[in-house]
Amino acid sequence: MDHLKTDQERKDRWYARNIVPEYVAVRSVDLEEMRQGIERCSNLTSSGDISGIPSSLLITHGEETQQYLRSHLRIYGFAVIQNVLKESECNHALSLAWDYLEAASVAEQKFQESNSNQTHDTHININTPPPVRRGERETYKSQYFPRSVEGMIFPFYGSGHSSFMWYLRSHPQVQSVFAALHSVKSSNELISSSLDGFILWTDMDQDDDLDRGWFHIDQSPEKKPDFASFQGLVNLLPVTAKTGGNVLVVGSHRLFPEHYLQSNKTYGLFYKERLKEMDGDDWLEIDPNDELLQSERVITCLLDPGDVLIWDSRTVHCSYREELESEQTSSTGLDSQHGLVRAAGLVNMIPRIDIPAEVHSERLCAVSRSRTLTHWVNKAAPLGEEREEEVRKEHCCVGYMKENVQNVLLSYEDLRDVQRNLI
Repeated sequence: MDHLKTDQERKDRWYARNIVPEYVAVRSVDLEEMRQGIERCSNLTSSGDISGIPSSLLITHGEETQQYLRSHLRIYGFAVIQNVLKESECNHALSLAWDYLEAASVAEQKFQESNSNQTHDTHININTPPPVRRGERETYKSQYFPRSVEGMIFPFYGSGHSSFMWYLRSHPQVQSVFAALHSVKSSNELISSSLDGFILWTDMDQDDDLDRGWFHIDQSPEKKPDFASFQGLVNLLPVTAKTGGNVLVVGSHRLFPEHYLQSNKTYGLFYKERLKEMDGDDWLEIDPNDELLQSERVITCLLDPGDVLIWDSRTVHCSYREELESEQTSSTGLDSQHGLVRAAGLVNMIPRIDIPAEVHSERLCAVSRSRTLTHWVNKAAPLGEEREEEVRKEHCCVGYMKENVQNVLLSYEDLRDVQRNLI
């Protein structure tokens, strides 16, 4: 199913814009509270009653992380690990993100101008804005703003191979989170990472701002009925009730897959039709009328810079962006970040032994072509592959970026050994 090409009428049917998440202030949870929470939640019924789940679901680094990380994910469907990156490291990552965004915008300009020349369209609009430049907000509405998909996720222009994403995924502390999650002894030797993109929101309106509340799951309930994958992000800017962020439906993974396969509910026909369209693909939109989307279940964690959020691919989630008013930008500290409202890198890691040899070969090919992949590490699925018309453009824009800007997109030869081990 090509969900990226759905028309506005269909999007209006399934975008749950009326469902506003509750913003949850996460905090440290001591071991006894953790144990009590796990004990309470172990009595959950098959009906999915989650009334006993505490609102604070944060776990921190320490000796207990490995033991309780999986428990939180198993019970709640997600977990937050605090202070994985330092403030200075977040700022460095943000600078790399801007390097990429500016380079991708220039590549978009070159591509559009090249197409214009090929079609003999010599008309020049003197009012055309320049490419995107950090700190110059008038350029954030430029016609050369790099293309994104729902939630302003950037899958094109080689984003998964940017120095920004390689900095995040090869960071020792980020690797240590997944090493603890998978109980491996050496993250350098056994962990292989997704070649995923990232999320960037500016404080200027973009077309994709309307793409909020697009609840979905990233795992086929028919082909993969059991646990199959985690997803994760490294958060770089404060997530507040004024900005919005990643939205999760607490405990929804516990109703997978039966909830989407039953036909005796009002939304049964909705999922029956969508599953037929999916034909085994790992993406399913959620009916806005689904009882899963109850207000007490839908939350957004108020993440701090440097936090890592991990969730089960069976957990219902989406991005929900609040509508910013112009006066908010001067009161939320956004000026210090050149007008970015949200920034997060999408990262997932699994033990290398779980990756088939043929998939590893395909991942190497993706690196050579600078193709961004999905969070599924054990299969080589290009993110945004549904848009076939983007393939030629992707090749051209990546070429422009590599020719004109050094160290924004990294080839295999540019990677250090620790980074090559993540492929």
